Amino acid sequence: MKLLFFTEARLTQTPDKKFYSADQSFFFQMFKRYLKIFDSVLVVARSAMASSNDAVDEATRVDNNGVTVLPLPYYIGPYQYLLKRNRILKTLRHYIDWNSDAATICRVPGTIGTAAARYMFKRKRHYGVEVVGDPRDVFAPGSFSHPFRPVFQYSSVKNLKSVVKYASAAIYVSKATLQGRYPTADKIFSTYASNVMLPPEAFVTDAKTLKSTPPFSLATVGSLSAMYKSPDIAIEAMAILKKRGLRVSLQWLGDGRYRLEMETLAKKIGVSDVISFVGNIGSASEVRAYLDNADLFVLPSRTEGLPRALVEAMARGLPCIGTNIGGIPELLDKQALVPVNSAERLAEKIEQFLNTPVLADAQAKRNLMEAQNYAFDILNARRTKFYEYLKEIS
Repeated sequence: MKLLFFTEARLTQTPDKKFYSADQSFFFQMFKRYLKIFDSVLVVARSAMASSNDAVDEATRVDNNGVTVLPLPYYIGPYQYLLKRNRILKTLRHYIDWNSDAATICRVPGTIGTAAARYMFKRKRHYGVEVVGDPRDVFAPGSFSHPFRPVFQYSSVKNLKSVVKYASAAIYVSKATLQGRYPTADKIFSTYASNVMLPPEAFVTDAKTLKSTPPFSLATVGSLSAMYKSPDIAIEAMAILKKRGLRVSLQWLGDGRYRLEMETLAKKIGVSDVISFVGNIGSASEVRAYLDNADLFVLPSRTEGLPRALVEAMARGLPCIGTNIGGIPELLDKQALVPVNSAERLAEKIEQFLNTPVLADAQAKRNLMEAQNYAFDILNARRTKFYEYLKEIS
């Protein structure tokens, strides 16, 4: 049986008709877990043609043995979507009608997954949902800047509640947070499994022990394509720490259109000497090397589902600090949480951890133990049950 997979991912198509993703967690390797249950996967996503100057990384190729991309017209943001809405919906519905014998998974929240779910419901067909985030947080003040932000937030929350309620099966990335906000109908198959499934090599044997003297090194991982990861808050927190005389540096792993703006901000407030914007890292082993060289991991996000980067840092035995948002409180101890959009509180928590080795070391040990819950075998079993159930009812 085929699987139709609807996603918000943005892809690039090269002249030789191969498809690549800018998101390093969304590529062919990810779809192997679906191919263990389904004969093939049809990925429905917006796609743009690559220019002659665009460099592509083979590690981020999406289509391959058993995985085919069905492209939608490319757009970024609500305005471009409205301009192409009719073409997008017509193409999406065509893919659904021509693959009436396929099982369907809609990754939500998102415009594409929501549109597919609505059409499936209209056609009285079963569909499953992968609930990977909360639009309530995505469109919260400070996370998204637009005159119609409250409207987008209201409509997105309403849409997500609807598509989950009418789904035939659901899998969430959180243990309880998203389930409480976006419940399924009664007696509908539901389970949870993070998008993060760590292989054995992702784990260290012993948690990190904080060194006794500075300088200290912080690390974080996050795309700079949007401001969801709060790079501005991290930069402001570093300025506070520098003013207090704490010898600490930050390495930001990730790239995107806001990188230059954030580098300019760091220079403007006098912390460009202690912040390094590393850019995208090509492999998991390279990311682990950066984490292993850090003393503390920070994730000041404005919105999250259940963040892969945080789980990976925990698996390296690092003490971690994160915001009290999305699935982060399911991962970290209360002592490691800070409010959203507060550079002052983030700086205070960083200083507390680095000045209190007993606290940092205890959190590091606790994090390594918690990360074991995201080992491949445990999560794969839950995912397999979800896929098998969806295949059976389809």
